[in-house]
Amino acid sequence: EKLSSLDSLTKLYNRRHFEKLLKGFWQDAKEDNSSLGFLIFDIDYFKQLNDTYGHLEGDKALTEISKILKEFVNTNIKFGRFGGDEFLGVVRNPHREEIFQMGKDIMDKLTNKKIKVPYSKNGLLTVTMGITIVNPNELRNIDEMFAKADEALYIGKEKGRAQIIFL
Repeated sequence: EKLSSLDSLTKLYNRRHFEKLLKGFWQDAKEDNSSLGFLIFDIDYFKQLNDTYGHLEGDKALTEISKILKEFVNTNIKFGRFGGDEFLGVVRNPHREEIFQMGKDIMDKLTNKKIKVPYSKNGLLTVTMGITIVNPNELRNIDEMFAKADEALYIGKEKGRAQIIFL
């Protein structure tokens, strides 16, 4: 059962299991009338990484990201691979400064890996991240939270990538 909940490459939760876990976090936050932080991010220029250096290097980038994300996981913070080069995170009752700092720490750790990526800033692996904090009792459903974080991600892409946008 555990194997079926993990992405085979990154060993993070797969999309199906992460969505199940997210529903549990959502319900808990509704019952506690507390907030929920949600992150979505992807690798900048991932297609160019695969096209230039090959899919094995793309896989290496994905596994390096997963190693970093696992450093942050605890009972209040979970990450999953959404698909391709997209990752999701959920945080119970976060403070804005803490979740933003976590995003910054993830980005800094990735830069320190010095994984080469064509077209990216400094030629190194970067991600663009959208973050939001919501109270589930103030939204109709999880999709609204997802849409808000996804909008932040696309704003970051439009503004030049390699950054965190908070909505």
